[in-house]
Amino acid sequence: MHRTYGLGPDKVELGLLLAFFIFLPLYEAPKNILLCCYLLYWFIRRLPASAWGSGDKVFERIVWAIFGLSLLTTAYNNGLYLKHWSDHLDWLRLGLIAIATSRTYWCERKLSLVFLSIILGVGFAIVEGILRGGAFPSLNSVGHVNQAAIYLATTVAIFIGGLPRTENKIQRILELGIIFGLLALIVATGSRNAFYATLFLITAFIFYNVFVRSWVSGKVTFLIVFVALMLILLDSNLIHKQLAHLASGSLDTGREGVWRAAFYAIDLDNLLLGTGVDSYSQAVTKEAISANLEYRRFNSSGQPLVFSDHGHNLFVTWLVERGLIAVGLIAYLNFYFLLKAARSLRASTSMLQNAEQMRFVLFSIWISVIGMSVGNTTLHHEHGLLVMAVTGILISFINGDKVVNMPA
Repeated sequence: MHRTYGLGPDKVELGLLLAFFIFLPLYEAPKNILLCCYLLYWFIRRLPASAWGSGDKVFERIVWAIFGLSLLTTAYNNGLYLKHWSDHLDWLRLGLIAIATSRTYWCERKLSLVFLSIILGVGFAIVEGILRGGAFPSLNSVGHVNQAAIYLATTVAIFIGGLPRTENKIQRILELGIIFGLLALIVATGSRNAFYATLFLITAFIFYNVFVRSWVSGKVTFLIVFVALMLILLDSNLIHKQLAHLASGSLDTGREGVWRAAFYAIDLDNLLLGTGVDSYSQAVTKEAISANLEYRRFNSSGQPLVFSDHGHNLFVTWLVERGLIAVGLIAYLNFYFLLKAARSLRASTSMLQNAEQMRFVLFSIWISVIGMSVGNTTLHHEHGLLVMAVTGILISFINGDKVVNMPA
């Protein structure tokens, strides 16, 4: 397969990206400025030599197809109404940073710096929230506690998959301590959705190390993680919340009512293209449902409906706003990465020594995204940027991208 050689990040490019990861959960303005500067510098630096790298063509086609389809949907439903057009910038940001990082050569040392900057960003954001007197745990730029839980769970997915295989006991204790701290923060948010996705990740990580890699220390890791989780849960309200809803005959907090309202509000005329980006609250209303004959036919028992500003499910939200075609594309994107990570892709030609481990990082990120997408809207704003940026870096490793030096 023909590959286009790409550049590795120089000090300025790397510094901009690391600073972006640190400020991502902290402050809006610095985060956006750093992202713009990184993308602009990335483009200008590669322009003279046309060293664009190769990236992942399937992934890039899906990104641009979703973006183009969303523009078409918005133009069809909302005309020139500025608010709905500005909302497209979020997906554009996600796509551009993923394409830029996937078309860049990365070495292990710089990958370690990326992981470190992500952890530092979370740590600084938590401390900033405490000093600000906000709710604990609070990530200022991320906002709502459920969104903070998704960001924290994504960080766990990245970090637990990226744990290096080391015999250094002090380093291993430090790594496990970081993971326990992140888990405690997730539990403190009270988000069952993020917690269960993370719990599944830990189980997958243990299985991977004990049975696939025959890492004996994985058994010790299993015991430590299991005991720590049980101790954390004893002092949390997660179990009480879930038991209360099970006792009432509900599997989740109002989400069935949200999903039910969304499906009853969907007009067949908008099934393929949706109603426009960020139009959920205008599309899913009592008036829209009352006009739906299918609602009167299938909801004669009077099952409760819950109205929200989004569908509390990635695919439900996209079905309403972007339509069935976009839902198919985003579902394909999710499972494409799972399959990609599961295969042994060009491991022998990769310059990364632990390429197998990086495939597991990619797998853990996207199994986490899929798991959390069931109970909330993911792949947008800060946690979407985190997922897409790191995914791009991992794609570069897995595909075996090589580096070419800048011409003098």
